Amino acid sequence: MATLGMPDALSSVLRAMQLHGQVFCRSEFSAPWSIAFPAGAAYFHVVEQGSCWVSAPGAKRSVEALPGDLVVLARAEGHELASGRGRRPTPLDEVLHRRGARTGALHWGGGGAETHLICGRFHLDEAVRGALVPLLPPVLRVPGEGGRAHEWLDASVRALAAEVHRPSPGTELAVSRLVDLIFVQALRHWLEQQPSGAAGWLGALREPRIGPVLGHMHAEPERAWTIDGLARTAGMSRSAFAARFAALVGEAPLHHLTRWRMQLAATLLRDGLLRANEVAARVGYDSAAAFSRTFKRYTGRAPRAFRSDGIPRLGAEARSRRSA
Repeated sequence: MATLGMPDALSSVLRAMQLHGQVFCRSEFSAPWSIAFPAGAAYFHVVEQGSCWVSAPGAKRSVEALPGDLVVLARAEGHELASGRGRRPTPLDEVLHRRGARTGALHWGGGGAETHLICGRFHLDEAVRGALVPLLPPVLRVPGEGGRAHEWLDASVRALAAEVHRPSPGTELAVSRLVDLIFVQALRHWLEQQPSGAAGWLGALREPRIGPVLGHMHAEPERAWTIDGLARTAGMSRSAFAARFAALVGEAPLHHLTRWRMQLAATLLRDGLLRANEVAARVGYDSAAAFSRTFKRYTGRAPRAFRSDGIPRLGAEARSRRSA
């Protein structure tokens, strides 16, 4: 992983993702119960008491979450929480509608064994989420320690509870930052559990030679990087570097760089603070025309159309027509 003074590729991606987090409730469910959470946002759940089963599209099986566990569902494809398997879920919107205008903890279920959760959601910038989310499991579980949450998670949850129960000026921003921290720490924990050579470019961050190169590429996309220059940064020969990078990351170095540049450009265009030619320069293109051609190949739209017509999901073109 990155050390102080060294570019950190994960931090670069997370900054560009522009996480927007919010806690929406403490939940107290009593068995039997089952709730379907809608697609469109990423979620996290912290189990304070009891247990539940978590199901999500793409997961081979349901995951049991126990006291102290944190589960993160970053794919924004919807998921289900339940006291047991096989029960038909109630949509979250219906649960909230039945709750009405009442405040405090969300209560739901049949009156049996209780499960207490802190539930929150966060939004990832659509333009660059493709750099990270496909590498993550459908259900990312951080197990607790002896029935309690990790110290870092417990501290964040207690701070969240204080903000939610006693809101004051700045609470919205404080909650967002705390949710962001929970997401970052969950990523770190998951990454530490992955075997060598797994998890794509995230796993490659741990490699002593390739990790720093990824950090430089993500932190300085405007530089005129070449294979020779990247290899020198890694302290390797050109051929050895290219082969090692491709084996770890799953694509050639300049392909990865171009894809990251286009993901970052999409965020800059969406923000609307820079003109297209300024965005081109920010991501390493001297020619606005060359930038426009590459951007269109990766997104299916020219920069101006992308900005004015909304943000499509990046990825399909990038994966099928990668080009440095």
